[in-house]
Amino acid sequence: KSRQVGWPAEMPSRKERRKRTAKRKEAQRISAEQAKLSKYERVVHKFLEGEYSRLHVVVALEDEADTITESLTALHDAIGDLILDNEPGVATAQESKDLCMRILEELTGKDAEELEKDEKANENKENKEDEEEEDAEEDYASNYDADFTEEEIKAIEKMKKEERAKAKDGCTMCSRLMPLTWHHLIPKTTHRKMSRNYSYKEMATRGIWVCRPCHSAIHRTHDNMELAEHFNTVEALEECPTLQKWVKYAAKQRPTTVQGKHAKLRYKK
Repeated sequence: KSRQVGWPAEMPSRKERRKRTAKRKEAQRISAEQAKLSKYERVVHKFLEGEYSRLHVVVALEDEADTITESLTALHDAIGDLILDNEPGVATAQESKDLCMRILEELTGKDAEELEKDEKANENKENKEDEEEEDAEEDYASNYDADFTEEEIKAIEKMKKEERAKAKDGCTMCSRLMPLTWHHLIPKTTHRKMSRNYSYKEMATRGIWVCRPCHSAIHRTHDNMELAEHFNTVEALEECPTLQKWVKYAAKQRPTTVQGKHAKLRYKK
């Protein structure tokens, strides 16, 4: 008999048909499972195999996606060690970083080149902010004696030492034991304008000891005038929703030793 058009030259064996059916059913099952997963679960399951690492990376992304997907550095700082310690086949920090890059590319829809540009732009912005803050401190320091008597300067320095001693329990914001920096609750660049409402002595002594990451988060969230006018107390900072989210994330991170110009002090238990 002539073969019907569209039929295969040879009919597959029963064993082969069973294999195809099983493969199709497995694909349908996986598809159904994928449909139940959240956006973050789908991305993580695509790149990670370890159950422990999958679970905890998903939790980190769902809790703090806005913060830790800002850059490759932020994402790697948050989940890099976890992947290195628990993901099968990942043996080096570079392999962990490469996985973080793939996850970030999938989440943001950007390629490595675009992400690198964004990271460089953020780094330049932070460096510029740090330079402006240092310039303001230098400018303020040059006029320091004009604003205070010698006795007042000694009293201010004594007060800061006392506050630093109290901070041995850790950062005022996230409570981690890390090198601390002095955050002026009324930033120095606003002291001239804010002198209408506060004395120079009060503005100089109103501050808290915080770790560098929290210090940067405060200045990244609000500009100096906003901080001076609306967030010039610890309570006001703690009530800020953006900073609440940051502190919740930061408190879970491993304390680090900050090197360089921002490393003021290292506390140990």
